[in-house]
Amino acid sequence: MKKRVHNSTGKRLGILLCIAALCSVLLLSTSCGAKYANSEYVGKWKATSASMSGISVNVEKVIGDFVLELKDDGSAKVTIGKDSAKGDWEETDKGIKLKDSKDELEFKKESKGKMSMNYSGMKLVFEKQ
Repeated sequence: MKKRVHNSTGKRLGILLCIAALCSVLLLSTSCGAKYANSEYVGKWKATSASMSGISVNVEKVIGDFVLELKDDGSAKVTIGKDSAKGDWEETDKGIKLKDSKDELEFKKESKGKMSMNYSGMKLVFEKQ
């Protein structure tokens, strides 16, 4: 003798399966754009000091805010004072590489929460905010 599933039990099971499927789709779609979801570099980085030929200066006092924002999808935004530019970044074995349509800059990991870049003989140190 065949056992029949009660209509309300069958409907509940169907609804639960639909909810589970919907949750799976939502979970997968939110992680699709996260190229660097677990990267220690994702977040805001602020230039705190600059040095050249043994002379160090406080970046904020000289040029104002210099902020680098790295997003988990590989996009980046650089803001210096009131000016900003967008580009892309990628992890390297030594730190990160930031690039836009014209330039490519390399940042070296100094320690946890600290990285630096050298540009025309000047070393800029960034700290994660």
